[in-house]
Amino acid sequence: MKRDAEHDTFHEEIAVASIDLLGVSSLLKEDSNATIAMNACEGLVGQVVVGQHAYEHRVGDSLHIELFDRGMYFGDSIYLFADPTDPLDQQVEKLLPLVATVIWVGLFSQIRQEKKRFLARAGIAVGNLRIRTIPATPTGNVFPMGTAMSNAHQIESSQAWIGGALHSDLPSHHARPYRLPYEVSMSHIWQEEHTNQNLDAINWLKVASDDERYDETYLLRDLNTIASQQNDARALEKWMNTASFVEANLEGA
Repeated sequence: MKRDAEHDTFHEEIAVASIDLLGVSSLLKEDSNATIAMNACEGLVGQVVVGQHAYEHRVGDSLHIELFDRGMYFGDSIYLFADPTDPLDQQVEKLLPLVATVIWVGLFSQIRQEKKRFLARAGIAVGNLRIRTIPATPTGNVFPMGTAMSNAHQIESSQAWIGGALHSDLPSHHARPYRLPYEVSMSHIWQEEHTNQNLDAINWLKVASDDERYDETYLLRDLNTIASQQNDARALEKWMNTASFVEANLEGA
């Protein structure tokens, strides 16, 4: 870390996660759905800020991450920052289990139709981060910006499923090689560039398997059932791609 201006802090290398709440923009097209959308946001932020599972079984201290500046939350998006004082491999190892937990807990809350249910899609990247504090208020306003945030967002928004991804050169027990499903609207140039860099899937099933309520067979059945109920083609694609990831895990692919 270094300060290169009066109000700037610069980190040359930090792990950042970008998480998007799926379906919120569609919900907000109808005023009557605003409460559902806000419940989804509250469910996601609560899961991250509290730093605990929404289910009783605890996997261990590895799921806790000391958020840098507590992360950023706005609208249907959230950024999580690793502790830049940790070595890079530890940053990734701490960040990944938390992101995997958020994906699984959200998916399970949707299957169970809980009040604060949500669906999450995530991307993790490493890059630089500049933080500027503008003392416009007594406490100051903090604005982070850098390649870590922009790359994480690009990885997150490129995927067509409920899940997450990161570059395969960031090894972790919570990642696995998998052919990612991409959004049709994504730039072919960007897709080719990042496919060549080998993106791995965030293996949220590893976290799910430590939940005593988890059963792969029933999960696959529930995902296929929900997919069959979708009227929107893009939503159907995301559910089917998520089911395919679970099926590949069952087959050991």
